[in-house]
Amino acid sequence: AGRRNLRAGDIMLYPNGRAVDDMIRTIPAGQARTQRELRVALAERFDADITCPVTTRRSLHTVLEAANEAAQNGTPMDQVTPVWRVADLSPHMLKRLSFDPDFLLDQRAREDRSA
Repeated sequence: AGRRNLRAGDIMLYPNGRAVDDMIRTIPAGQARTQRELRVALAERFDADITCPVTTRRSLHTVLEAANEAAQNGTPMDQVTPVWRVADLSPHMLKRLSFDPDFLLDQRAREDRSA
């Protein structure tokens, strides 16, 4: 999904971190969404035709970093944005993080076991 899918008159959403964070919090425990599914859900929520993939990826990265920081600072896990439900856990993506990706991998594994 990119500009090639954008037609004249279409509305493109450029989501901020709060919009991405809020949408991630709606994903039920034990479920995951792709970034594409996240963009589709954001477009639907904000009555847009398409969501900018670059802005979404950047906002998601900000939310990932903030969630890790919150967890490291002692925020109860049920109050931390469950970014592991939408994070791309490929080695390529994980190396871009400023923190140990085990945080995300452990949380995803914990939910997978309890689902």
